[in-house]
Amino acid sequence: FATSILATHGTVNPIFTALASADPQVGATVNTILYSLASTNKPVSIDALSGNVYLTGAVSELDVFNITLQASHYLNGANPGTSQLTVSVPPSAPRFTSSWYSGTVDESANTGSTAVSVGIQDLPNAHTFNALTYAIVGVNATAALAGGEIVRFDAVDAPFAILSSGDIIVTSILANMSSEEFWLLVSATNGSQTAITTVHITVSHTGPRFPVFSANTYVFSVPEAEFPNTITEAVPFEFAGITAVTLSLVPSSDSAAFAISYPGTLTVTQPLDSTVKSSYQFTIAVQDLYYSNLRSVAQVTV
Repeated sequence: FATSILATHGTVNPIFTALASADPQVGATVNTILYSLASTNKPVSIDALSGNVYLTGAVSELDVFNITLQASHYLNGANPGTSQLTVSVPPSAPRFTSSWYSGTVDESANTGSTAVSVGIQDLPNAHTFNALTYAIVGVNATAALAGGEIVRFDAVDAPFAILSSGDIIVTSILANMSSEEFWLLVSATNGSQTAITTVHITVSHTGPRFPVFSANTYVFSVPEAEFPNTITEAVPFEFAGITAVTLSLVPSSDSAAFAISYPGTLTVTQPLDSTVKSSYQFTIAVQDLYYSNLRSVAQVTV
């Protein structure tokens, strides 16, 4: 025979029920059969009358062991019948220590910093997990945007990763993100058994989050004969660690001859004639992609 059990089986529910046939030639009936186990070092027992086999102690996940069942006449016990039972212990479903976790991490945290840790609780009978793996299986990153817009990231785009220890670490600069909180779905898998929990991470801010230029004014020179022409000196940016920005030129008669693109490259968009106009002055602006009030400007002279 063969049976599969969980490591948490106890003395209430049998893991197997033995059934022996009586031999009428020796005057035995089903009601006169007694059941027993041959010697075994495994924590199992058998009810002598019913044949129910029970787990009475700890067994290890993925363990496979054999026990020998015996059936004999209750009067003389002569010529007992035997049968072998193979017991296998499949992976048990892991259980998180909490239905949800929360933590706070500063936007300036270095990559590799721990934002929050999750864990698996011990099970009865000193059960241990083999080959337990964690994964971030879903992410909703939300931001307080106008109109209640929600920004969503796939798990592969989340700025976090989970280690085999259960520590969730930062994997990219959090100031680059438009979101201030993240809801993660985290799984723990043990073979074919999986548990899911929710993790809430809040990103705190220690300084201004608006993008800024590295200087208030910029001066460039460009030959008048070259059109179209990209000004080789790209405008340097700091952006306060933010990459989700939009760049623009404040409309004016001077700015109409130019265009700007990320990460700050100015381009001449029409012929320039120094005898007609030898100097152009205009304003460039950088704005957070999601927060229109987070904006700074600088002056450019060409």
